[in-house]
Amino acid sequence: MTKRIRNILFIIFTVAFIALSAVILTYAFGYSLSPYGFKLQKTGIFDIESTPSAAQVSLNGEVQKKFLNQLTGKNAPVTTPIKIAGILPGDYEVKLTLNGYHPWQKKLTLNASETTYLENVRLFKETLPQLVWSLDITRLLTTAVSPDKKYWTILTDNQVIITNLADGSQTASFDLPASSDQADLSWSNDSQSLIANHSLINLASGKTADLRQLANSSAERFVFGADSSQRIYFLDNGSLYEFDILANTKKILLKPEKNNPFIDFLAKDGYLYAIKQNQKDFHSFVAIYKLSDSQFIGTIDLNNLSDYRFTNIHNRWLNLYDQKNHALYLLDIKYPFNNQYELKRLDNAYFNQWDQNNRLLLAGQSDLRLWQRSDNKETLLTRLGTPIRAAFWYKDDNYLIFATDNSLGALELDDRNGRQHTNLLDNIPLTQPQLNADGSTIFFFAKVGQTAGLYSLSLE
Repeated sequence: MTKRIRNILFIIFTVAFIALSAVILTYAFGYSLSPYGFKLQKTGIFDIESTPSAAQVSLNGEVQKKFLNQLTGKNAPVTTPIKIAGILPGDYEVKLTLNGYHPWQKKLTLNASETTYLENVRLFKETLPQLVWSLDITRLLTTAVSPDKKYWTILTDNQVIITNLADGSQTASFDLPASSDQADLSWSNDSQSLIANHSLINLASGKTADLRQLANSSAERFVFGADSSQRIYFLDNGSLYEFDILANTKKILLKPEKNNPFIDFLAKDGYLYAIKQNQKDFHSFVAIYKLSDSQFIGTIDLNNLSDYRFTNIHNRWLNLYDQKNHALYLLDIKYPFNNQYELKRLDNAYFNQWDQNNRLLLAGQSDLRLWQRSDNKETLLTRLGTPIRAAFWYKDDNYLIFATDNSLGALELDDRNGRQHTNLLDNIPLTQPQLNADGSTIFFFAKVGQTAGLYSLSLE
């Protein structure tokens, strides 16, 4: 090779090095060539994480590749977690795909010199429902979850089934006297005992007892206190009683009052709360008593005469549900009680569930809403064309799982340019859905084909 040729090659490689370095440095400092002319324009970054990871990323339908892959023409797409730099500002349709999972897609705006974060994207598994065990679902009355979230109780017209909520398997089942007109379930605070109608069930021993015989009572309604595993409360001939399981003794707490019958009752934090109906003045109210000696503390007027029940009994607030008007009343009571309290009414609350951050999820006839205690604000999350039958907080608090009469869906709380809605299951009539504690599976009762029973749908 002659000296002249070597000089020419040196010049060519030097120019190529300088040009390539300029491109790389321009890219590194956040600039890119504008498509509307030969000029430099400041760019932005997409910082994307997903659960599970390894999802492929597309922007406006174009699969994203690593920088060196773009230069060499190799077809190796980037996957999450990833930071995609050098993107011109504008609106982008961002799509994440992973084999075996529902895709995630949303339009997002990228600004110059800024990073747009997608940190809590969750991809839900794309799968079919699996039969866990068979059951004639026409016999199903109600279900209830234990306080520790480990057990799910299924009550039929003549049987109670204790289910492991981790996998839906049957832990135990107990035959009950036929009682098609009742559907009462109450768990003890330690999740070791259960009342199904008037039968007391001990999970450790597997023994059952008829509370009407133990308490020498003709009462039909028994419940545990909110923070008690030893004491049970019940009504008998209009009087409210406390029954001590270990001591096998009962005592009367409150006697009936003329024109003020008991509608519901709750023992919590050393106080007894009794919902009464004033049939003379046509309104309902909550009477408060000291649990130790039944000393009267005061009343809270609920205004209208309706059918109220205590719900969400382990929440800090006192929760009362108006079954007739589908309204939820929240009571924040301070002690010593001096008639100063906060009463909040939330309408159209067919279903409600608290999360750990003291936010309340509300499901109306066809909408999902969020109420936050911090700012006393109610936010519409989505509105559907069909009634919503249940809704659950998902484990990372950025997603909700909800059910209609024949579908299951997931809704993302991130509201940038709308909330991502994922259809998990369609066109299968279902009832009594329940999400397990770790969010991996949702269970429900349905008839798929000719087989009726408990089904599971894997979410991850």
